[in-house]
Amino acid sequence: MKYIQRKNAHGLETVDQCETLKEARYLLNEYRLTDTYAEYYISSRATRDWRESQKDNNE
Repeated sequence: MKYIQRKNAHGLETVDQCETLKEARYLLNEYRLTDTYAEYYISSRATRDWRESQKDNNE
């Protein structure tokens, strides 16, 4: 699983998850085009908040 991270002056957050690196690269470009105020990158780990929200959704 690959995760799209958004980093700005307010902190770090996971904004999306992808099954493949190809999909992650595509989404990364989309996020970068639409939001130039933050830094976006691909990570192999999600933030704690993301993991907890996904766990809550699966219950």
